[in-house]
Amino acid sequence: MSTPSRFTDALKKENIAWPVVEGDPFLPYIAEAGIWTGFFSSRPGFKKQIKDTSAFFNAEQNAYARWQIDQNTSVADINKMNKASFFLEDSLSVMQHHDAITGTSSQHVIMDYQWRLYQR
Repeated sequence: MSTPSRFTDALKKENIAWPVVEGDPFLPYIAEAGIWTGFFSSRPGFKKQIKDTSAFFNAEQNAYARWQIDQNTSVADINKMNKASFFLEDSLSVMQHHDAITGTSSQHVIMDYQWRLYQR
């Protein structure tokens, strides 16, 4: 079985000189609006908002599961929680679109994504 440390140790034993990429943009995305780079560093505030909302959603789902297990919870209460949870789940699913999570959407689209998360 391999592990990350075994893999990197095996690479070190090969004594390979890996090239360092400098100067040119890494992974450019060319669109009508121009060239985008920095997928992993663009719009960090928005990416944090997605992460925080996702953590909240996971906590909500854990509470929801415990609530469903409780014998005293009515069907009406379960349906109410399920309906409320749907809107947040729907918004988060939109945030998984490749232009949202990478931050390559145009500004007005990012603002719409942020509004969706803010409303939930």
